[in-house]
Amino acid sequence: MSSKEEEDSKYTWSSTSGVRIEEFVKKIRPSMVTDDETNWIFVSNDDDMGDPEREAHATATGEANKLLEKLEKRLTEIEEDETIPVRAKKGVKSKKAVRDEAHEETKAGLKEVSLKHKWTYGKWMLFPSHDFVDGTWSTLAQSVAKGPLKDAGVTCAKVAPTPSSASDGETKPHLICLYLTDVYDLDAVKKVLEVLLTAHGIEPSSVKSDLYTVAGIDSNHPTKLRSTIWRPAEVIEGGVEAIKALKAQYKPTRKAFSKDDKLAGPVIIDDTSDDEKVSKAVKRKQKPDPSPVPEEEPKDETGTKHSNTNSASMKAPEKKKATEGGKDLIKRQKSAAMRFKENDIFAGSEGDSD
Repeated sequence: MSSKEEEDSKYTWSSTSGVRIEEFVKKIRPSMVTDDETNWIFVSNDDDMGDPEREAHATATGEANKLLEKLEKRLTEIEEDETIPVRAKKGVKSKKAVRDEAHEETKAGLKEVSLKHKWTYGKWMLFPSHDFVDGTWSTLAQSVAKGPLKDAGVTCAKVAPTPSSASDGETKPHLICLYLTDVYDLDAVKKVLEVLLTAHGIEPSSVKSDLYTVAGIDSNHPTKLRSTIWRPAEVIEGGVEAIKALKAQYKPTRKAFSKDDKLAGPVIIDDTSDDEKVSKAVKRKQKPDPSPVPEEEPKDETGTKHSNTNSASMKAPEKKKATEGGKDLIKRQKSAAMRFKENDIFAGSEGDSD
């Protein structure tokens, strides 16, 4: 094994790794590992599986790129065609409607390419914030290794580490991928979603095909083609309300692996993005400066500052203590024994009046 392979294996877990999954997720934490150490942290319940996206099919990718080029050309024609109105008229579709048809045609073509080449791999995607990624990853990784997500058909999971370029006080959400063998099998996709909601109380973002990823289809693609295949509300019958009901069934049975870790924290999503791409950074809250603001000294008409000698907040000057040789002199009354020694037993206490 080369040094590169040994380094990669440090961030990859499988049943033959020789370490328990609980120990792996506790030691290799995405919040502590940076992307200059590794691009991904992997957990797989299939010992022969690496990163599914590395197994790109050149022929399928080439066909997908041709479909995208055709779509881009068609969209340009739609924009330049003056016979297609911006707003729909009686019996005439709007430019948006015609663009949507072109998008749907391309999506169907990409699905056909995937099925023809038997390259249907893809993933449910989640975007936990930096503060919550360790707990979320620990839960999901263990579930994929030997829990309900493995039983539901998830074969592999990976999480993006912390960007080494992140500035101080600013962190970005992490990407977690849960891999499925066929993203076009709606029953299989639904089964994983139900496990995430009911067994872990976590709602994922969307499902994306590996073909889409390798072909470069994202929210910034010039065709504006939607870059995901499924969203949760499209998978579960009943939509958003059904998802809420399933998530309400989740009953946490134990805490995260460390008392300092948090589970399923807030996820910041750009709602304008077709694939719900994370575009906002999570900034750590800064505590306000507890130092009091000094009261400004009053000024006269010329702007000259004057000390406020009448201020009630000013402290009275402290009385100076008498000193001798740098030592404070504390005047004390003489004791009866001392007065007896000095033959002054009939003297009263100092300060007594006649």
